[in-house]
Parts: sequence; C-alpha cells; structure tokens
Amino acid sequence: MLDIVAPVPALTSLDLSPPAFPARSAGGFTTEGRSSSRITFRLANTAASVRFTVAARRTGRRTGSNCSRATQANRSRRSCVRYPLLPGSYTHSATQGMNSLPFSGRVGSRRLKPGTYRLHASPRTASGRGTPRRKTFRIIRRR
Repeated sequence: MLDIVAPVPALTSLDLSPPAFPARSAGGFTTEGRSSSRITFRLANTAASVRFTVAARRTGRRTGSNCSRATQANRSRRSCVRYPLLPGSYTHSATQGMNSLPFSGRVGSRRLKPGTYRLHASPRTASGRGTPRRKTFRIIRRR
C-alpha cells in the first residue's frame, strides 16, 4: 500500500504595494483603507496557512559574529543592523496560486511607528513548513 504524502508548501513570491505607507490609526492587521498596503504572495503547489510576522529595524552592536542589542557593556563595539520580531502575528488561510490581502501597518493591535520593517511570511500545512520569505517596507508619517 502506498502512502501519499502532501507536499510541503512552496511560497514563491512575496510583495507589498506600496512599499512605503502610513499606518492606520485603528483596526487590525488586515484593515482595508486608503492608507493600507497590499500583500501579494504565491503558493506554488498547495493551499496552506501563512503566518505573517513583522520585524523592526534596530541598531545593535557587533558581538563576535552576531548583532546584539546595544548595552553599556558593548557600547565600544562596531554598530550593526538587527531585525528583532515584534509581538503579534496574523495567520491567513491561503489557496494555491496568487493571494492578496490588505495590510494596515498595525501588528498586535498597535500601530507601527515610522521606520523600516520586514514582513515575514511562513507557509505551513499538516505535512510541514515551507521556506519563509521576507520583504522590507517602510512606515511613513501621515501628510
């Protein structure tokens, strides 16, 4: 008897349009609106749940081969850039092929401050996790 194993999901593209936008003052992760950006992504081989997380660009200090949070003890080390994950995530049930959803610039019920961020997308099915993708974006001030 043959056991048929479902494929591990393949996330082949991830984009935000526009890549720079002001965060909404109210709502959740996927609030529709004039200031929202649009997340588009493609699942190549199967439907999957896609978990979205956001990481903030922060300045750190080089400690060996790592970039660590700046502290009094490492203040004389070379500066570097790190992207720590912010609390909160959003999971979307996606179909095979192109998918699209609005992004409000809010994570974990908080509005992101102006700055540079990375959106991480991680696909998952019962048969396993696919390779995550990430995309850089900017939150700008309202005009």
